[in-house]
Amino acid sequence: MGAIFVYSIVPAILCFIFLRNFFNHKNTAILTNWPLLGMLPGVLSNYHRILDLVVDSVDGSPDGVFLFKGPWFCNLDMLVTCYPDDVQYMTSTHSSNFIRGPKSKKYFDLLGDSVFNAEGAEWSYHLRIVRGFFSGKHFMDHWTNATIDKVVGSIVPILDRTAAASVKNPEAAIDLQELFQRFFYDMSVQMTCSHDPNHLSLQCPDLSGVRALSEAMEAVFLRHLLPESVWKMQRMLALGEEKKMKTAKEILNSVASQHVSMKHEQLAKGVRSNLDVLTTYINGDEEFKSGKNDELLEAAAIAMLLAGTNTVASALTSLFWLLSQNPSIESKIKDELKENVSENKKNFHVCNREELSKLVYLQATICEVLRLYPPVPIQTRSSLELDCLPTGHKVDPKMTVIIPVHAMGRLRSLWGEDCLEFKPERWITKTGEIKYESPHKFFTFNSGSRICLGKDFALFQMKALATTILLNYDVQVIKGQDATRTCSIIPLMKHGLRANISKRLPRT
Repeated sequence: MGAIFVYSIVPAILCFIFLRNFFNHKNTAILTNWPLLGMLPGVLSNYHRILDLVVDSVDGSPDGVFLFKGPWFCNLDMLVTCYPDDVQYMTSTHSSNFIRGPKSKKYFDLLGDSVFNAEGAEWSYHLRIVRGFFSGKHFMDHWTNATIDKVVGSIVPILDRTAAASVKNPEAAIDLQELFQRFFYDMSVQMTCSHDPNHLSLQCPDLSGVRALSEAMEAVFLRHLLPESVWKMQRMLALGEEKKMKTAKEILNSVASQHVSMKHEQLAKGVRSNLDVLTTYINGDEEFKSGKNDELLEAAAIAMLLAGTNTVASALTSLFWLLSQNPSIESKIKDELKENVSENKKNFHVCNREELSKLVYLQATICEVLRLYPPVPIQTRSSLELDCLPTGHKVDPKMTVIIPVHAMGRLRSLWGEDCLEFKPERWITKTGEIKYESPHKFFTFNSGSRICLGKDFALFQMKALATTILLNYDVQVIKGQDATRTCSIIPLMKHGLRANISKRLPRT
């Protein structure tokens, strides 16, 4: 025990405290493998730009693969691969040997035994239920209508009030990121238990649930980089990100418990709704009906909030930020809308599903946003047995394999010399259709058996909000804002995205 403390805990703590505090703003493209401490000092000194550091590291490798050496005796070595054949090997052809693993479950302990953390037979059980929810006969009809109703009933009044306020006060602005977070949190709760917490009401209810999701994912991100003994000690002493994590877990566990209790009460009163996640679980297993396994239902509720809130909010925030930097692309989207969307007699425009399906350039723009700013910038896998990837790199069971989604979208070897350009045209074929890219290359929605089941619905939500805003309002993102993003499993703009809103004149 003493040896473990000397060789693992002490150097890691010293490295974390000293280097992160004193060298936090030194940018280093090449990581040095130091004796005892490995490459951890370079990572912590570049923590504020960690995703760019990963890009630098893999871009300098001939095969898009980079081996990160952690501190000695800490079991923190990581193989980072951007090679699509490696990704396909792990997520599809040999997925039985590559799992999320016990490390990931410790990092994401907030999610309990939900589908996110489950493996093997447990994962198959969850998958059957969740897939049944998303592929249900009436799922798209019900939830697309619910999304449009929520946009018209909640988003539009807020934007109208902001636009009216800007007439009197030109400096009146709204934080688009917070607006999107409120919207998608409400939608996620509705999809969880058929209840709308109405965070877009005039009273603007407290966003403790959303903040808890954000702070929890920042803590989980840091856990990936620190020796387990260090972050567990932080948790025990309630220090740093682990202090925030403790509070976040308490809030989210309370929220999830309320949702589960609410669902049991609804069903006891004969209120039937087969179109939410908790009802799908309860109808699928007698044990859930009796309340004997509420802990698993609560984990499923938190997983739903995590999957459906900040992910889509982050993507939409990135969309409007990039449009503000590229006005010509915004003009092309508006031209496409003018050609494909019929004008409402009341001079208010909202797209239906048929109209949205015609918007090729908008979808290409969204794909380009997701390439450059994927809502989940890293994925991890662990091997059950010693294996060898197509690139020839061996994977030890003690090693974590990182699939750096953010870096994969920025590699010249995958996307060409113009990979850093915001260029929706790369997603459109010569015949004017959306170009298909392998999910092993464009990994934003995962691939293989763990591919995102809510992909189509998430894209619909993004289109529905984006078109309603672009058709009815002029959005002027305030110039000079700090666009720094949080270091998180789901990065957000650290200071939000403030914009001035004005109503558009009727089309002629």
